Amino acid sequence: MTTTTTYIAHGSGLSFRGLLLSEWIKLTSLRSTVWCYGIILIINLGLAFLLSSVVPAPKDGTPVLNQEFWAQ
Repeated sequence: MTTTTTYIAHGSGLSFRGLLLSEWIKLTSLRSTVWCYGIILIINLGLAFLLSSVVPAPKDGTPVLNQEFWAQ
């Protein structure tokens, strides 16, 4: 049989600096973090390219926000 132990935290004693340091160690020691950052970067660049290819440029040189583009 296993014994279940319940811990109740009444202030862990971890400072904000210690918390930031532990998160930094976690982010830099996991290999999956690098892959996730790379995937996020590729998705963001892909969405930027997609949106820039779909939204038309203004014909008369005025910014799109000054035209009634969305009312068409």
